[in-house]
Amino acid sequence: MSKTQATIILIVMAGSSIAAQPEIRTLSILESAEIHVKPDLGAIEFVVEARDKDRNKAYQINEEAMLRVKEVLKTYGIESDDMKSNKFLVERTYRYDKNQNRIFDGYCVYHEMQVETRDLDKIMQIADEILEAGATRIKGIAFRIEDPTPYIVEVRTKAMKKAEEKARHIAGLAGMKLGKPLIISELKEVNDRSPVGIIPDITISADASGSVTIEPGDIKLTYTIYITYELQ
Repeated sequence: MSKTQATIILIVMAGSSIAAQPEIRTLSILESAEIHVKPDLGAIEFVVEARDKDRNKAYQINEEAMLRVKEVLKTYGIESDDMKSNKFLVERTYRYDKNQNRIFDGYCVYHEMQVETRDLDKIMQIADEILEAGATRIKGIAFRIEDPTPYIVEVRTKAMKKAEEKARHIAGLAGMKLGKPLIISELKEVNDRSPVGIIPDITISADASGSVTIEPGDIKLTYTIYITYELQ
């Protein structure tokens, strides 16, 4: 047998081996799960703004107001570790006269800060006292879970079980058995870096005295998964 003939035989045998491989039948499942969790952390975002013709005076006014705010926060057990500056800027401000001429009006010192508290029942009271102490405005109040890791594990496990149950049921209806997972993909939520979406639910109400309270309600954790199973 020549070398050329041997090569041809080997190629044919290899081709026959590939063709003999059985076709893999698969079933793909898209499944989601959700759980509801009480938030344990509240965040207040506020702004302290000061204006003056003199830049140093504007700095001083802003700093004094911020110190008063921090003293209030300490009375609620909020320490420096729970305070974070989000934005700080100084800018020249202008006004326009009746002839639309731009006139220098002084300096504005803007300091935006966020504080976190675990005392959710007093979060509106804290926000009110922040304003009384010198904050210009409250930008927002939000609630979250300080450590969502165990809840993410729970909702992921729930989604995996739901996906397997659905796949096993469909396979049984088709007269087949469910095999092992071949591909597992987490589907990322829009504007979120993980497949877990956090959707807060907030209720705002006022009592007879007119005091406003916020009830954070539950936070919904959602998880979506895509699995391709082998069918037998």
